[in-house]
Amino acid sequence: MRGVSGGRGRWLSRFEIIYGNAKIGAKCPDLDSMGWWAKLLDETLNSEMELHRAFRAGQGYHPAVVDQEQAVLAREVAEAFE
Repeated sequence: MRGVSGGRGRWLSRFEIIYGNAKIGAKCPDLDSMGWWAKLLDETLNSEMELHRAFRAGQGYHPAVVDQEQAVLAREVAEAFE
């Protein structure tokens, strides 16, 4: 993986962790294990995003702007793992 988090702070590294764990889950040998990873990833991503939205709202950002920013970062991380 090429580095993409330089200067972007904690949030991007969270995407890197989540994306890496998704790849691990995709390699599980059975559906039960895949389901466990999928649930963990869903809970992690959603709780992290809610925390981030709340933090940015405190700085005066609209949730739609925050979601747009995160979509761009998520694409960068996905491309870095290719």
